[in-house]
Amino acid sequence: MVIAANYMREISNVFEKSDCINVYTAGDVKTYKSGTDEFKGIISCWYEMIEGAYDMPAFGVSLHAETLEAMKSGKWIEFVFNEKKVYNGMTFEKLLIQIESGFKGFNLIRYNSENGYSGRCFYFNLVDNDMSKLSDYLADFGQK
Repeated sequence: MVIAANYMREISNVFEKSDCINVYTAGDVKTYKSGTDEFKGIISCWYEMIEGAYDMPAFGVSLHAETLEAMKSGKWIEFVFNEKKVYNGMTFEKLLIQIESGFKGFNLIRYNSENGYSGRCFYFNLVDNDMSKLSDYLADFGQK
């Protein structure tokens, strides 16, 4: 269990180091730079949501064209990094997550400039939590 906790700490620490967060709503994107109130609010909800979560093998892989098509509907957030990161032996420059209120787990879809959103994902199990608070917080962004 200590090994799993160390892995989660490793990936958890990376989110607040993102350069910006893109919020996609039905294909429209808004960007929130690190240090802004919106960025801090998203990060706060994010860390509250993943508290106690653990990673598992992903249920599948992402296909770039299908991911781009899926991003045209619903709510998504994307953590963007200014340099390549590595977690569990897999590199990424961005991490994309579909936001759905009742989800109790989710894929972290990796983006690399070489193949876009194609490839293996990470999967987070939220245990006794779900995406409700983050989903509600992001829904308020549409009102601004």
